[in-house]
Amino acid sequence: MGLATRDRNLLKIAVALPAVVGCVGWSVHIVLRSLGIERSPALSAIGAVAALYLFRRVRIATRRASRENSTLFLERECRNKALVTGCTSGLGKAFAEGLRRRGVGLVLASRDAEKLRALKAFLEATYPTGQPIEIVVHDFSTRDRKFYCEKHFSGVGLVVNNVGVGTEDPLRIDEVSPEAIDGMIAVNCAATTHMCRAALPALAEQGGGVVVNVSSGSAAQPTPHLAVYAATKAFVAHLSRSLDREWRSTKRVRVLCIAPYYISGTGLFASERSTFNAPPAKVVVDGTLRTLATPALRDLELTYTNPAHAFIAFLFTCIAEDPVLGPLARLAATFGNFNASMLMVMTKARARFVANKNNNDDAHRRATTTK
Repeated sequence: MGLATRDRNLLKIAVALPAVVGCVGWSVHIVLRSLGIERSPALSAIGAVAALYLFRRVRIATRRASRENSTLFLERECRNKALVTGCTSGLGKAFAEGLRRRGVGLVLASRDAEKLRALKAFLEATYPTGQPIEIVVHDFSTRDRKFYCEKHFSGVGLVVNNVGVGTEDPLRIDEVSPEAIDGMIAVNCAATTHMCRAALPALAEQGGGVVVNVSSGSAAQPTPHLAVYAATKAFVAHLSRSLDREWRSTKRVRVLCIAPYYISGTGLFASERSTFNAPPAKVVVDGTLRTLATPALRDLELTYTNPAHAFIAFLFTCIAEDPVLGPLARLAATFGNFNASMLMVMTKARARFVANKNNNDDAHRRATTTK
């Protein structure tokens, strides 16, 4: 089975960027030798510290959570009841199913009553745990604050704040409609903030709990042609990390932000085929719950939930966006035909999008002319 295009590009980056760093190190070595500096304890120490630093950064970025029993964590610390928003499709549905599979009672919140009823029926039939499932119809893009009342958090120990709005289309900001911009800000920023404002004190009053906010890998680095969406998800990440420090030490309430890149079979990734860097939603759900259940990882404020996405984030944030390594990587990219920055990735995506749009427009015009 051949590699998908995104996987081939990622493999090129993984091979080429260490080669770039090695070439830089070798060049420095040659220069030092030409100056008569063959051995220097100070330089050796600096090199050892730099190597240790890079190793540690890679280790933090790519380490996996242990497989400690997340069901036990949910039972003891989250009181076997969770609230999940935006749950009728994609990652939210995967969270609802993953939690139900672990025997957790659910409060499911979304704007589509019919889909909520269908999801409830499916979960009850597939996972007859005996735990109740409640549904709450609410449109998170509105200014209606009735949802954020205390009754919806009664007995809840885990809040999965998944609801979000975005588009995969690589557009310039002037091509994004005002309505789409307002929707992303209203749901991704305002609704997330109001949920945290309501959930955190409710959880604290009941003895503690966890809020999981869903950001995006697009927030890890500047993401051209998805600028508004990426910015709203960066807001989610910064809000989450700040609130975690605000509430964890005094109120025994944790805020964890997850920031996945592409996930197969969801709204922002059309393909159903799973790849290395676009795993199925179940992988993200399991990674999130294992992170929460693993003592060694409980200090994390933000996680990419799986090694593939953590590795991608490391490449972009620590190499592609580095002021020294970034330009060298982009120079190497011109010879290796790979993407060495998010700008390169999104520029190519933009070109494909425009070409497809033009082809579709031409086909539509031909069909109209034929009629």
